[in-house]
Amino acid sequence: MGVHEKLHRLKANISSPRGKDVLAFCIALVVATLLWFSTVINEEVTRDVRFRLEITNIPDSVHNVTTLPTSLNASVRGAGLQLLFSDFFDNRPIRIDYAHFQQRNVISLNEQQLKTLIQNTVGSECSITSVKPDTVGATFTSRKPVRLPVTIDARITTLPNCMLKGKPRASSDSVGVYSLEALPKGMTAVVTKALVLDGVTQSGSARVALTTPAGSMADPDSVTISYTVEPMIMRTQKVAIKTVNVPDQYRLIVMPATVNVNYMMPMSQYDDAIPEFTVTADYNTLASGNPDRRVIGLSLSQSA
Repeated sequence: MGVHEKLHRLKANISSPRGKDVLAFCIALVVATLLWFSTVINEEVTRDVRFRLEITNIPDSVHNVTTLPTSLNASVRGAGLQLLFSDFFDNRPIRIDYAHFQQRNVISLNEQQLKTLIQNTVGSECSITSVKPDTVGATFTSRKPVRLPVTIDARITTLPNCMLKGKPRASSDSVGVYSLEALPKGMTAVVTKALVLDGVTQSGSARVALTTPAGSMADPDSVTISYTVEPMIMRTQKVAIKTVNVPDQYRLIVMPATVNVNYMMPMSQYDDAIPEFTVTADYNTLASGNPDRRVIGLSLSQSA
């Protein structure tokens, strides 16, 4: 079918009563869409936008000893067209110039100052109705850091079919601690926040913050704690029962003469030397009853 023939058929279809109805519907739909879009882009709306917070131009001679928020959440109001692509604002940096805002190594910004910084980022066409947090403060010190070892506070337990292999490990064995004043005399280490994990079945790691007194901060302020979990495997060992404390005039016969000792061991040690167990029947634990046939208690111990 040639091009001319296709155009002729299309023209015939449009000229038909049904074709005219479809064409009128399409035109009405386009007009309605344009009217809706015109209304949307001119109507004022409010969007919540997250901005990344950064402090820039910090001299090498000072160091922050304050926990700062990593982001600011602002309510931005503007015409629909201006905020149509508001997602592009998300995670854009709000930069606080240290040299401009610091006074005696302290930065303190109120809500209006934060709004101004955000306004400079989004443009004058939009307005900032609120910002959280509404204040930002940071204190810096010029004191030299004190190097201290890291102490891990971790309580990790596994399921019965696993075991924790070795002790948890920190990504850094020591950190530098910056402070406004001299550290307490009794402070000999930096302790991590408590890491509590229950029912662990596999090796893993977690980022944990370091704790320091007020007016001080560790660098880095967190470490990665890693731990190794090893699966356990069941083994059975047949052990002969050993009798003790039997008077010379008696002979103690236990039945059965051997027992099965079931135990679990790390899978990595399965081919290592088999542990030695001792099962003991103590004559002094004989239960009262038939003098020829009594129940006796057994005790289990493992050789070192």
